[in-house]
Amino acid sequence: MVTEKEVQKLAEKAQLEIKKGEMDICLATLNQLEKLLENFRKVNLPRNTKPLTRIKTGYLTKKDLEILSKELSEKKTPLFPANQYLFKKQTT
Repeated sequence: MVTEKEVQKLAEKAQLEIKKGEMDICLATLNQLEKLLENFRKVNLPRNTKPLTRIKTGYLTKKDLEILSKELSEKKTPLFPANQYLFKKQTT
């Protein structure tokens, strides 16, 4: 459990001023976070669980683009085989 003195020391290091009314909220929040951290440490994962190496962000990074451009330039395959067009021909 986090004590009021510990919170005051952390606040001084961060150059913050915690008022009396805020102290109760800070203590409650920090104690709740401490409990969550303890529970997280107790979680046992199966041995065959793969580690998370990358979080999907929804967009391509520079590294992704470099890999894609390298793969596409090495294969030398046309993107549109014969008789296929990107745009439909207009008939007038």
